[in-house]
Amino acid sequence: MLVDRTFRLSLGERLSLGSVLPKEGDIITVRVLFKLREEVFLTSEEIEKYEVKASPEGSVIWNPEGAKFSRQYVWDAVKVGIVKKALEDLNTQHKLRLDLLPLYEYFV
Repeated sequence: MLVDRTFRLSLGERLSLGSVLPKEGDIITVRVLFKLREEVFLTSEEIEKYEVKASPEGSVIWNPEGAKFSRQYVWDAVKVGIVKKALEDLNTQHKLRLDLLPLYEYFV
């Protein structure tokens, strides 16, 4: 029996997750990826409210209120499995970045 998983992601985790998701796959995976990206990417309202912008150094920054904000998600096993596999693949390839560690520990 597959069980939905409920969790919270911060702005930074959502931005990091967006960079981890695969860009291709079979038709089912691509359709799920489309929904995942739609759910995870920051909305224009969030960008404005939390003053999300690129710093001169190239990192993404936000205001103190944004640092406290997290959004709740409920994902099925298919969505969680795609994220888990993407993170496992990065680990196997020795390409897991420090900013991905919290996501890796949560999903894997």
